[in-house]
Amino acid sequence: MERQQLHIAEGALVTEGMLQLRQGAMLEVTHSAATRALPGIIVMDDGALFLMQDARLRVHGVVHVNRMIELRERTRVDIVGAMLSNDPGMSFRNLGTVVIRYDPAVLGTPGLRAANDGPVVAWVADWQELP
Repeated sequence: MERQQLHIAEGALVTEGMLQLRQGAMLEVTHSAATRALPGIIVMDDGALFLMQDARLRVHGVVHVNRMIELRERTRVDIVGAMLSNDPGMSFRNLGTVVIRYDPAVLGTPGLRAANDGPVVAWVADWQELP
């Protein structure tokens, strides 16, 4: 349904298939200081994350999508944590606004595995000051 709102507090949203926010919909997944290492959204299997026009997504924690992330026009994504996508092709397509405030607590997210043969490395891919 369009323009629906859902707020998950102190938890996570985990799906086995596609997660789609319809036009004008809003999804929030928030954590407190005590639960900030929990994941925010996990989309498994062949699932993808699609945000249609004017949709809003606000998440604390890791947003991990096994396939593509696509954001349509006038979408707004605000993440306090990190975003990951595993699609070997085009993994991220953005026509909206994305703000990611990296939180080092995401390195302790239960279930995330680092490679056994190397150190865990986190980096900022791009930096831009917002007004």
